[in-house]
Amino acid sequence: MFDVIVDSAGGDGFASLIELTRPGGGIVFFGATTGNPNGLDLRKCFFRQINVLGTSIGSPADFSGMIQFVDRHRLVPVVDRVFPLVAAKAALRHMEAGAQFGKIVLATN
Repeated sequence: MFDVIVDSAGGDGFASLIELTRPGGGIVFFGATTGNPNGLDLRKCFFRQINVLGTSIGSPADFSGMIQFVDRHRLVPVVDRVFPLVAAKAALRHMEAGAQFGKIVLATN
């Protein structure tokens, strides 16, 4: 179980994040690229005292702090798949299918 989960996708997968959050933990979300969640059981949030916080991406100072944090802790994003730029439509179809785990990357070379 996780203390804090940061989500930018939303969609139906959001409900599963509640199951992955420890009691008293939190979910922070700042996007909904896969839409609004269906079947979200809010009772699980309040029975387990999970904090759900919606936020914007933040200020330039926030971004700088995030970059420093990522550098200090050597965080590396999970990449699901890399598509050449000419296959952008295929990348969008892959994202719309919602089967990815991690980032979808468009590469120029």
